[in-house]
Amino acid sequence: MDSSTSRVLIQTYVQSKWKELKRYPERSIRNLVDMALHFSKGHFQKHFFETAQKMLHNRQSAYFPLIQNLLNSVSEERVISFAMNLGYNSFTEGAKKIRAAEAAYGFNIPWCISLTVPEDMRPEHLEMYSSIIRQGEKLGVYTWNFFAGGNAVPLLPLIERQKDCAFLLFCSPDDITEEFLGGAALSPHLMPVVRYMEGASGACRRLREKGFLYSVYMLYEEKDVPSIVNDELLYDIEALSPAFTFLWSASCPEALQKSVGDYAVRAREMQNHRTVLFDLLFDSRRIDHVISEDCCTAFFDAQGRLFSDPFHGPSAAGTFFNASLAEIFRAAFPKTKAPMQAASLSCSPQSLSPQTRVWKQILPAASGPCQESSGKMRR
Repeated sequence: MDSSTSRVLIQTYVQSKWKELKRYPERSIRNLVDMALHFSKGHFQKHFFETAQKMLHNRQSAYFPLIQNLLNSVSEERVISFAMNLGYNSFTEGAKKIRAAEAAYGFNIPWCISLTVPEDMRPEHLEMYSSIIRQGEKLGVYTWNFFAGGNAVPLLPLIERQKDCAFLLFCSPDDITEEFLGGAALSPHLMPVVRYMEGASGACRRLREKGFLYSVYMLYEEKDVPSIVNDELLYDIEALSPAFTFLWSASCPEALQKSVGDYAVRAREMQNHRTVLFDLLFDSRRIDHVISEDCCTAFFDAQGRLFSDPFHGPSAAGTFFNASLAEIFRAAFPKTKAPMQAASLSCSPQSLSPQTRVWKQILPAASGPCQESSGKMRR
């Protein structure tokens, strides 16, 4: 996909505007979005840039200092490589391939796939992940979430080879070592996502000093919800200067999950914080719905089992150790006869019945204490 004429032209244009972006970020970003909207053809592109254009009309937006900070602290290569792989390869060309494959094969394909790495990862696991990524690219999937489970460094050579994809590597602060920083420096299409817990501040500082694009994630519990919805959490997290803040829950009642999901949308609309809040499940489904109407998400646990959401049991479609991605998706995500509406149950937090055990099977790395808004640790 790197040889695509459109991609080369877009990337060359953005690179030519880099100095202007750094000097006049507000005006330059608006101009880029206006131009992108003018040349947008697909439904998803128009939806995305219309939303961005509306948000950028807010001159008091905290996203402008966020963008300024990213332009000043993150290397040009990292910003452009990750943005092009996510924005062009995944959201543009990938979305086209997804829609075409869904129409041809009769099953739904998620725009993003999450993989949990086993603690006892072996070479055959890396070979399998490489195969899965190649299969995903053929279907139009170019965005991958890896939950490292203490194996961040062994994943880096695999990520380096897959240069057309955008990778989000969810890891603990302890994973951000000099060895990791050296290996990750070879992959500008990688964004480390650090667990918000003790040690996160130091890990983020090390990433920032090396010019990395990075984000933060938090697994919240019921007792954390008040500090989330009253903005305390984001005020604390934005001090770490992450591009994005990812949230999800393992155990909250459905009503609270919905309140947090609604808050994530409001937070982006209000633009009061220098970090973009993203609900890992619900916002992924919103994007998937815009791309192909029938929304689905794919979380694979360390045993290769598919969970269509983190609150129900694994799919009976098999594992990626004994079936292809296409076979698994065909069995798990058949196309519906009628287009799915945005407010339908399968896209709504109300439809989910929490099962904490299942969620922890999917994301075993997301365990341990969370950080209080005051900076103290929860036990």
